[in-house]
Amino acid sequence: NFFFNSALVDLTKKVRHENQLNLNPLTNLAREYIASHLYEPITRQDIAIDLDVTPNYLDKVFKADMKKSVNEYLKQEKLNLAKQLIEKEMIFFLFTPI
Repeated sequence: NFFFNSALVDLTKKVRHENQLNLNPLTNLAREYIASHLYEPITRQDIAIDLDVTPNYLDKVFKADMKKSVNEYLKQEKLNLAKQLIEKEMIFFLFTPI
């Protein structure tokens, strides 16, 4: 779906731009993983396995940088993606001839 892919590209660009901030490399990798797998049913465990760390360590590092847990961030990003998809669908329907 065009709108879905567009929203994922936007999110990936945002994450890459924000990775230039002074964050722990593990946090950056976790955020990139989330951005590229956001459309999948992923968990903190999945991210930790991919990054070869324990879920608790991932959460500790992530929370120190982002001021929220991995799960909170994941939920927030999924909600943001859903919001973008809804907004883009609405714009599409507004400009679609009847």
